[in-house]
Amino acid sequence: TSFENSHKFATALTVQGTPVEFVISKGADHYQPMIDEGIPKGIAWIKKIVAQSAESKPDSKMAATETDKPVNKTVLPGMDLTRRTATFQILEFPKFYSKIFEDDKQENSKQFWKESLESKSQNSLKDIVTGYKEGTEKIDLENMTFRFDFVGTLPENFSSQFVEAFFTEDFKLSTKPTSVEEYVYDPEAGMRGTSPLTFHIRNLNRIRFNRITSPKIAEAELRQIERYVPDSLKINMTQEWIYLSVKGTEGLDELTSPVERALNQAGFFVSEQKMVLTEADLNSSDTYSVAGDSSSATKVKSPAGPDEKLKYIILYGVYGGDDLKESVQRSLKGFVWVDPKSIQFNPNKKEISFKNRSTVDTGALERALTRNKFYQLDISYEALPAESPEPTSKEKTAAE
Repeated sequence: TSFENSHKFATALTVQGTPVEFVISKGADHYQPMIDEGIPKGIAWIKKIVAQSAESKPDSKMAATETDKPVNKTVLPGMDLTRRTATFQILEFPKFYSKIFEDDKQENSKQFWKESLESKSQNSLKDIVTGYKEGTEKIDLENMTFRFDFVGTLPENFSSQFVEAFFTEDFKLSTKPTSVEEYVYDPEAGMRGTSPLTFHIRNLNRIRFNRITSPKIAEAELRQIERYVPDSLKINMTQEWIYLSVKGTEGLDELTSPVERALNQAGFFVSEQKMVLTEADLNSSDTYSVAGDSSSATKVKSPAGPDEKLKYIILYGVYGGDDLKESVQRSLKGFVWVDPKSIQFNPNKKEISFKNRSTVDTGALERALTRNKFYQLDISYEALPAESPEPTSKEKTAAE
């Protein structure tokens, strides 16, 4: 049996009220530690259980009267609807993590290692806090706090147990929590409606990120989260924010880490940040929506007619050249259907655009762009707003 399965089984037994003691050995294998530690501790544990059983056995003379007394049913921690959030001050991180969190050069990797330590803390919390709610642990590097949700009560010596635990050794917290927020948790009520989550884009993973494919990858990753509302993802690269919706109004803290991991898979380094975004923000032309085009212009899906004036938009994922401006000019030079005065490019958005004079040969356009080292291309076009017709001579006279 693997360590993980044994740990889960022991936790399940603890939650249901079955006496169990889970002991972690620091040995290198499972044989010698079993002989040196496992068997002696197992014998001691059995003796302790037998002794407790003997002490709790009622006297035979009192048996009748004892059984006549009303039985006090024990309410298991998992049945307690009072849920609490405990927040502790972080006094010291384990040495390895401390070096990373204090190094400004490690800014891009801090999120990864923070999640690593949060994941490790889960194992310790499962052992120490019977009513711990898995997935609620959160490290706040800015405020140096550690919080998690639980049901029931915290052990008096929680901090000392936590710092001595195998997975969180040397992770020092304040002796007492700085705050314990209490509320009645109603799972049914919490799942009604939807809630927005907003994130600040701190940086991009240059290896994973692709302007064209990353939003689609993010959408696919987010759909693995049960409470994510499909197609609610909106990304604004210019203003550096990401917006999405999740089902329910309770337990939102539990979703932060899974969402951050999903976005990281798509190449986004993000951190949760409360933002008030208006409908205009969500529908702005700079906002990319996986569910469809969020710009006000209408996408033309059928081939353009010979006289139809359009704005062509080229998105590229990778540019392998040295001079972007020169490459754009070379790519579009010589095409009679390109209006040279309308050519624009935005390196931050990885976007090139132009207006056409006549029917565009998209195949030739794509080949020209590829020759000039633009790769992972996405070419689309939009109908231009209709121009106001010139007023007739009668209208001009009337206006005059």
